[in-house]
Amino acid sequence: IKHRDDPVVRIGQVEFLLLICLGPIISSSSIAALSVQAGSFDDETAASKACTALPWLYTTGWMLQYGSLSVKSYRMYSTKRAAETVTAGRTVTAVDMYMIIGMLLLLNWAIVIPWTILDPLVWERQDTGTSVDSEQYVLTYESYGRCRSNHLSYWVGPVVALHALIMLATNYLLYKI
Repeated sequence: IKHRDDPVVRIGQVEFLLLICLGPIISSSSIAALSVQAGSFDDETAASKACTALPWLYTTGWMLQYGSLSVKSYRMYSTKRAAETVTAGRTVTAVDMYMIIGMLLLLNWAIVIPWTILDPLVWERQDTGTSVDSEQYVLTYESYGRCRSNHLSYWVGPVVALHALIMLATNYLLYKI
């Protein structure tokens, strides 16, 4: 931001560089959501809300970051292709790039929205047992908690496939450049 008027930064398109920086911040905030735990056996609402936020935070941040890298690669590929042909090709504008990122986000959310509605991640605490220290009269409850979904692979599979497809397409464009 400090050097946004520098020619190198202007060529790199500041707005997309900022998206590349914002994406990991949003995606990494899913770690904070993972750290929310139920305070007691009765109140698991906050932890369940944090579990529900996990796929939104991670996938949206990832898509902003990698989507920006993808459209910048697409723009470079289009520029290279136009320079190699006799007739000038259509230039890819910043608006076109925003549209592509928007479409990638919509594809991403087309998986996450039904996941959130039909089979959301919820906080679940499992009792693993109790132990009694007969000398000190201490009763210890042992448990662990986790985010759980009934059909997690049905939702994670398509998200991973979409992200892998975008990575492969971007790497192919970079290879062609």
